[in-house]
Amino acid sequence: MPRRYWLLFGLLAIVGVGIRLYHLTDPPLAFHPTRQMHSALISRQLYLTWRPGITTPAEAEQRFLGNRMARYEPPLFEALVAKTCLLAGKHFGFHLWVARLYDALFWLLGALGVFLLARRLTDGFSALLATAYWWLLPFAIYASRSFQPDPLMTVLLVWTAWASLAWAETDASAHPRRFAALLLLATGLGASAGVVKVYGIIFAAGIFTAAAWLRYHTAWWRKAAFWGGLAGMTVPVLAVYGLIMPRHGAEAEFLQVWVVRMSRQLLSPKIYGGWLQQLNEAFGGGFLLLALLGAVLGNARTRVLALGWGVAYGVYGLLVPFHLATHSYYQLPLLPLVSIGLAAAVYALKPLTRAAPRLGKAALAVGLLAAVVYPLGITAWQMATCPCRQEAQTYIELGERLPEGKIVALTPAYGYPLMYYSNRTVDFWPTSRYQQVFDYSPEAFARLFSQRAGGHDYFLITDLAEFARQQALRHYLSTHYPIVMEGEGFILFDLRHPLKEQS
Repeated sequence: MPRRYWLLFGLLAIVGVGIRLYHLTDPPLAFHPTRQMHSALISRQLYLTWRPGITTPAEAEQRFLGNRMARYEPPLFEALVAKTCLLAGKHFGFHLWVARLYDALFWLLGALGVFLLARRLTDGFSALLATAYWWLLPFAIYASRSFQPDPLMTVLLVWTAWASLAWAETDASAHPRRFAALLLLATGLGASAGVVKVYGIIFAAGIFTAAAWLRYHTAWWRKAAFWGGLAGMTVPVLAVYGLIMPRHGAEAEFLQVWVVRMSRQLLSPKIYGGWLQQLNEAFGGGFLLLALLGAVLGNARTRVLALGWGVAYGVYGLLVPFHLATHSYYQLPLLPLVSIGLAAAVYALKPLTRAAPRLGKAALAVGLLAAVVYPLGITAWQMATCPCRQEAQTYIELGERLPEGKIVALTPAYGYPLMYYSNRTVDFWPTSRYQQVFDYSPEAFARLFSQRAGGHDYFLITDLAEFARQQALRHYLSTHYPIVMEGEGFILFDLRHPLKEQS
């Protein structure tokens, strides 16, 4: 492969890493703060647990807050960040931005995997465009700066696909050691993706099945190598999530509430509308259609790999339909496939430019320049204008002003940012969207208030827009309880002294 492609790959890496490190120390509140602050609370708890020395009362409360967080997957990334802060020394302290340094490294490894995988399926130029999409897509930039397991899982899936395809194309009789090594590598990478986050095993199995199809054709399901590799992927994941993680009890609750209960959402057209909207917002409708065209026009290897990956995505959607329709980061495992599809589309359409090579090259150069400058510009502007620091400071100041007592709060992200920055324990009052999902009818408001707010001393409002939407809550609080504190962005009601008792 020409050296210029590697030089361009290096340039893309510099730009891609640079935008991910821009505003490095900003609080992680711009992209799905619920999920990021969940990991932040756990990681800080691990840091304080492992750190030698005296624990202050405030740090003991921080450990308690972290222990409240449900463990849906092994806290590998959280532990890595905590250990890194410990190794940096007692004067370094705990810093959330360490997670972004690791994210940038993970994404760099993923970019290399996308480039090599697309190069195997197309050519160097097309692979370079796929890598540019991987680096510069705004959704990818934000997702790959986030403190959660999904970016690492996605990177491991990229390398699972590369190793599986390399295994499928290896002559076992001529290179038996390479054949065995690649099979073990694909198996280990697929299992690792599933351990990092359990949904990764669905995609790893789909990818590996596609590779087995390419190798053995219709006899793939009769081959011991296929079943051995599939077992090597799934058994470690089942062991971790079936034997180790149930000690925390969160998996069964998630399965019952968000998988089994949400399965009825599959009968609603709204869920599919939300699904398509998330796909369009994450990847861009034009890029998606072009990637789909590439999957159809690509060679047999591209089509089979896309089929295996796509079927896995469909199974994934049947398991978590609500999350795919509402949480953009649940689309992240599809990003490598879209990148590969774009490479295949460019590779298939390249002959069309030969009729007018100069015009084609000029149009391509302008298009590439716009495709690089626009996402970088808009993303950098959004990062620079994000009010994340002000929000975090507001939570810190609010924690200093709140009185002692049990608090129920209508606040963003289940109250996790408030808990992290204010060091105060709060119970979550459900948003209107949450109430719709779980069928809380307006007639049941009194019962809901008794369940969620009963036994608490204060009702805190920090999400004023959501408070305006919940008319029943707003009317009930304003007519039954006094306001004891009010400031910019928050209202605090006193539940201990109802207005009726004061009259």
